[in-house]
Amino acid sequence: MALVYMRYELLRTLRNRRFFLLSLGFPLILYFVIAGPRAHEQIVDGSSVSFALYYMVALASFGTMSAMLSSGARIAAERAVGWNRQLRITPLTPRAYFRVKVLTGYMMASISLLALYTAGRRWGSA
Repeated sequence: MALVYMRYELLRTLRNRRFFLLSLGFPLILYFVIAGPRAHEQIVDGSSVSFALYYMVALASFGTMSAMLSSGARIAAERAVGWNRQLRITPLTPRAYFRVKVLTGYMMASISLLALYTAGRRWGSA
């Protein structure tokens, strides 16, 4: 039962446009707009850390935080509309419900990390 619920939760999350805009699109756009022109600048003169790398790490933390917080907000919204009450009549246990929510949040955070890493890797090699 938990695997079926996880599948539908992932599909629902992937169809959420707000998630993609805030957790994936916004950090990527900011990375290309702000770090792009300064890709080969050093953050501190004499250090080996480039501004693009520094900014990529900052936006990766923003994207993962956004993904995890949206997962928690989704739980609150479902509770407000009574979806949790509906789920109580199914064989899904509360523990499995929260596991699915946490795993979905982690998966979305890893997608955000992967997207920023790929963008930083491509930008750094150009």
